[in-house]
Amino acid sequence: MGIIVSDINLKIADNPDETSYKGKLQLISFDLGSYFNQKLLGNATLNGNINGHGIQPENTSFIFSGSVDSVMVNDYNYSNITASGKFERQYFSGSLVIDDPNLKLDTKNEIDLRNKVNKIKINGELKFANLQNLHFEKHYTTIRTKVEADLQGFHIDSIRGHIYLEDFYAEHNDQKLLIDNLTINSERDKNTRTAELISDKANIKIEGDFNYSTAYKDLLYMANEYLLSLKNNKDSIFQFYVDNPPNTKTLPYNIKLNANFGNIDRFLNLFEPGFSMHNSSSVKMEYRHGPTSTLAFLFFNDSLTYKGTTAINNIINLDASKVIGEPEILAAADIQSSEQIFSNKTKLEDLMVSAVWNNKKIDFNWYHTQKNLNNVNDIYGEIFFYKDSTQIHINRSNLSLLGDDWTIQDNNFVTLTNQLTNIKNLNIYSQEQMLSVSGKISNDPGDILAITANNLNVGLVNSIISKNLSGQLSGEFALSNVYDSPTIVSNFYIDGFAINQFLVGNIFSSNDWNNNQETFDIQFIVNRDNTPVILVKGIFDPFDKANALDLNASFMNAKLNMTEPFIENLFSEIQGSITGNLHITGPVRSPKISGLGSFNNAGLKVNYLNTSYLVEGEWAFDSSAIYLNQLLLTDRFDNKASLGGEFTHNGFKDFTISLNGEMQNFEVLNTTAGDNDLFYGSGFASGSLSISGPIEDITIKSKATTEKGTKFYLPIGGSSSSEFEDYISFIEFSDTLNNIDSKIDNEAKIRGLSMEFDLDITEDAYAEIIFDITSGDIIRGRGSGHLSMKIDTQGEFSIIGSYEFVEGGYNFTMYNIVNKEFTINPKSKITWSGDPYNGIMDINASYKLSTFLTPLVDTVYHDLPELKRIYPTEVVLNLDGPLLTPDIEFQIIIDDYPKSNVDLDTQIKGFLNNIAIDQQELNRQVFSLLILRKFSSPNSFSGTGTIGSSVSEFVSNQLSYWISQVDENLTIDMDLGELDQDALNTFQLRVSYAFMDGKLIVTRDGGFTDANNEASVGSIAGDWTLEYLLSDDGKLRIKLFNKTNYNQLNSSTGSASQALITGGFSLIYTTSFDSLSELFKNPKKKGKEKEKDMEPTSSVLKPEENDVESKH
Repeated sequence: MGIIVSDINLKIADNPDETSYKGKLQLISFDLGSYFNQKLLGNATLNGNINGHGIQPENTSFIFSGSVDSVMVNDYNYSNITASGKFERQYFSGSLVIDDPNLKLDTKNEIDLRNKVNKIKINGELKFANLQNLHFEKHYTTIRTKVEADLQGFHIDSIRGHIYLEDFYAEHNDQKLLIDNLTINSERDKNTRTAELISDKANIKIEGDFNYSTAYKDLLYMANEYLLSLKNNKDSIFQFYVDNPPNTKTLPYNIKLNANFGNIDRFLNLFEPGFSMHNSSSVKMEYRHGPTSTLAFLFFNDSLTYKGTTAINNIINLDASKVIGEPEILAAADIQSSEQIFSNKTKLEDLMVSAVWNNKKIDFNWYHTQKNLNNVNDIYGEIFFYKDSTQIHINRSNLSLLGDDWTIQDNNFVTLTNQLTNIKNLNIYSQEQMLSVSGKISNDPGDILAITANNLNVGLVNSIISKNLSGQLSGEFALSNVYDSPTIVSNFYIDGFAINQFLVGNIFSSNDWNNNQETFDIQFIVNRDNTPVILVKGIFDPFDKANALDLNASFMNAKLNMTEPFIENLFSEIQGSITGNLHITGPVRSPKISGLGSFNNAGLKVNYLNTSYLVEGEWAFDSSAIYLNQLLLTDRFDNKASLGGEFTHNGFKDFTISLNGEMQNFEVLNTTAGDNDLFYGSGFASGSLSISGPIEDITIKSKATTEKGTKFYLPIGGSSSSEFEDYISFIEFSDTLNNIDSKIDNEAKIRGLSMEFDLDITEDAYAEIIFDITSGDIIRGRGSGHLSMKIDTQGEFSIIGSYEFVEGGYNFTMYNIVNKEFTINPKSKITWSGDPYNGIMDINASYKLSTFLTPLVDTVYHDLPELKRIYPTEVVLNLDGPLLTPDIEFQIIIDDYPKSNVDLDTQIKGFLNNIAIDQQELNRQVFSLLILRKFSSPNSFSGTGTIGSSVSEFVSNQLSYWISQVDENLTIDMDLGELDQDALNTFQLRVSYAFMDGKLIVTRDGGFTDANNEASVGSIAGDWTLEYLLSDDGKLRIKLFNKTNYNQLNSSTGSASQALITGGFSLIYTTSFDSLSELFKNPKKKGKEKEKDMEPTSSVLKPEENDVESKH
């Protein structure tokens, strides 16, 4: 049994109470289970010290301390246990600490056995317990809690006191439960017992004169009596009363229960995942025990969900009465529910079920409606319990299905006897429609259940499925051997069969028994427009399960749109047909299919991308895969892509996709804000594509380069379905922080689908980042970069990479007052490292205007002739840091003014030096330039001027925007300046139009008066620029210009309308490079490398097809 080592010094006295002992006790691999005759206990190794006196429990007193190195309990070996305490005259106090990897416990305990009080006090913390590893639970389960207990009594019927749990946490599989506090009270006086459970989620109170153990047995006994009576098996009923004779000696007692629940979903899911009781629920129950026991039960619930089915506003009312030990029963039940929503989205309303059980008979009524389908079911019936059988009879009931009135024939019955179900005259009819069921269901293969249908609308099943079927069914079905190996003999015809209003055709099917071959001869035909499109013929052998099928299927221009109802979440607008032949063999549950065919004028729309494609190519089947042999896809612009691969499977289970393709200038996106709140726009790309993974966890990957016509929108703060010109927009940054959390919570979830895009962004592509499309903060432009974009199965969207602007504009807004467009300077960029909301901006933008310099100089110089005209001024804006909270810095540049005048030059340089060190003055001047379009002298802000200028600026922006919507090639920016008599002098107009698909751009800019505020032909013509793109990528271009020069040395001489005009031309080449060696690399070599990278791997895309110009 093990080893016991002890050096205890025992002194035996004549008086047992004076006997003393002191020393050490050590057990080594001692078999506690054998010693105490307990199977749950095993070997133990421990060390302890004891010091005390007395042998009789009532006079014993000792102190002990010890440690347990290991002890086996329930096949788990506990370790690191320490205990200490004192026992004196039947009173114990001490502590127990367990530091086992799967159990961590620290408690202080008291046990008082004096005068048979039997009190227990526990105060401590269960820090961690893994019940699975401790072998108390099969599945992963952990708990932790703080506990305080003060109890009296060792038997469940004598326990009084309270238990208080704080910070109770439980985890079971993937379900978690946290309860802040939980209190259990149990009290008892001479006549009444009260028990309570109190927490933030539930309050339960039980009271009455009862014992827990007795009440549990009596309630279970009563439930078994009802269940046996319902099954109506006389042998089982007799045996039950023989084995469990009624207890007539128990005194009468009663129990009352009142319970109120909040949302206890997490608690329920610990034991039954998918079971939820939302909002509030309540239970009232009263049980009275005596010679005749009664039970009253009432349940209220706002909503209840179980495995995808939800019931709303539920009431269950039950009253039962039973004489102990007698078969007679009296009970009544009512169930009500205002709405039921099933997992397939089927909805029922106004459910009411009532039943009255009086000894050997139950009268029942079932009522519910389905308003969207005009269905009303009101069924009355009876259940009779005979000695050797149970018979169900449905009374003559009126039903309304799909708006038609139906009648159930009166002389029907269903008889249940052990393994035999006999159905007779179960007929339901409505005018020319009829469904009849008669026959037997049993273990005998000779028993047949016959079902006959005549002109039956197949849409009757729409109330229980997720598809909308239509058509007229007529035929006969015979079922046999249902319990063992079910077989069906059938001949039926469906006229005009359609799914979700997609016409399949007329269906004829026969399944006849061949006595000679002992097989079923199967024939299945689908006709459309009086032409067979699907034909299946062959045999089914029920005795050879491994080779039960031998069928041939032919598809003769079978319409593909009949598949749309089954894949409508992914694809729509399916068109075309398929032609081919298949051979189907093997077992029914995992058939083997071989054959091949082709797509004819096929097409579809990918819903997520909102793109439509024509499809050409072949398909094939073998025993383990479905093959797509290099399909050729054509978008609406006649651009091409190839796609090929396979769908592997294991007996048409566990499908896995492996598709690969190449595309050239192919439309890959055509969505709006209403289609997708993650990103949207129009996209054209060249590159590779792969679709792979299990059917329930598909991954789409693409490595591509954007093409001309790409417009990408990233709505970070919110999106709108309104149409706007191409830009990147931000709302005011501080406001964004208040809205970003709600945006994240509403992200689209793309369950079972992940996407990874590795994109090279070219200068042909536009992009947008939208925080609030109505705020007015706008960045717009073209650029280049490399971005990796990912969307996981939870809908989490991430971006890695940078986007560098080549040209663009930023419409800066502030306090709904300032609304100015800045020109983004080249090399500005945005960089992402994951979260699209945390991109880092490095943007430099300029706002250029022409204004008077007079407010910046001393009044003694106000008469200088140079101050009588306006000069170019530039406000520079730097945005650095996170998208939501960037650092904003301003700078003012005045460069093109007559520096030959020393006084003027000194004044302007003094101003520029001042604002370089005075941030407040810089901000004031920036605000003045943006609001008033002019510099402001100290203390010169005028409320009237500010309002007038703001109104004119608002009108200018709106007119510019509305006119620009007329033609996407037309851009108009106008500035009314001041709404006064000098409006013509300050009016600025910029008109730009793109010809030849964007290759030729003509721009007119400037005001309508000259430096002397006089209108002339030259001033009205303004500044003109003609820009022509010599290369397709826009890197090489030529520019001709005719513009006003504000910095001529001879500005004080000559005519103002002539001397300030400069004309010329320039040849511009722009490129980007990562090193000087790359800059000077041979252009031909670089071109060949690029062509090699872009070369399609499929021969489907011919060179001339790759060069097709997209029509966008």
